[in-house]
Amino acid sequence: SVEPRRPRARLLSWKGGVAGPMRDDLSEAELTLLVLRSQDGDRDALDRLIREFQRPLLAYLLRRCGDASLAADLSQETLLRAVRDLSALREPAAFGAWLMASARRRVADHFRGRPPAAGGDAVGDVAAPVDAGPPETDDLTRCVDRLPPAQREAVRLYYFEDLPVAAVAAAAGVSEGTVKSRLHHARRKLHSALRRLRAAAGDEPGEPS
Repeated sequence: SVEPRRPRARLLSWKGGVAGPMRDDLSEAELTLLVLRSQDGDRDALDRLIREFQRPLLAYLLRRCGDASLAADLSQETLLRAVRDLSALREPAAFGAWLMASARRRVADHFRGRPPAAGGDAVGDVAAPVDAGPPETDDLTRCVDRLPPAQREAVRLYYFEDLPVAAVAAAAGVSEGTVKSRLHHARRKLHSALRRLRAAAGDEPGEPS
C-alpha cells in the first residue's frame, strides 16, 4: 500500500500547523516506474530519481557525521554505488530503503576502527542545521532536538525528509516495527512538550499535573 503524505503539519496540529513537506512525495507506483525506467537506461528518469533522494540522503549523512564535507563525499559515493548497482535491485519500490541501507554502510565503513571523537562516539548523532521558520516551526524544531537520539532520527527522516518507514528502518538498522514504535512515542512526547510551551505562553491550558 502507498503511504499517505505526511507534512510536518501532521506532527504539529495546533492552530494552523506549519509548512508542508520539504519535498514532494513519490507514490509507490511512480517510484517503481522511475526505477524501472532508470534500469532500462533512461537518463532523465535516473536524474529525477537521484534528485528525489539527494536531499534526504545528504541530511541523514550530515546528522550521522556532523561534517558537511564528509557528508557530501559519502553522499556522492552512495549515489555512485546506487547507479552502478541499480540493475541488481529486484524490488523497485524498495529503492529508498536500499539507498539508505547503503548510506548506513558507507558511514560504518568510514568510521570502522577509528577512535571515538572527544566527548562522543565515532559516529555521532548531530542535528543538521535547520533554516529559521515561523515560530511554530522553531518550537517544533526545539522539541524534536530534545527527543532521545533514536526517536529524533526517526522523526527527522520520516516527517522532515519524507522517507518511508522502510527507508528509515534501513538507515537506522532496525525493524520497521521498531521505527513505528519510536515514531509513536516521539509523537506523544512532542505533543506534550508543545502543549506545555503554549500553556507557558498563555495560549492554552496546560496538562493536569
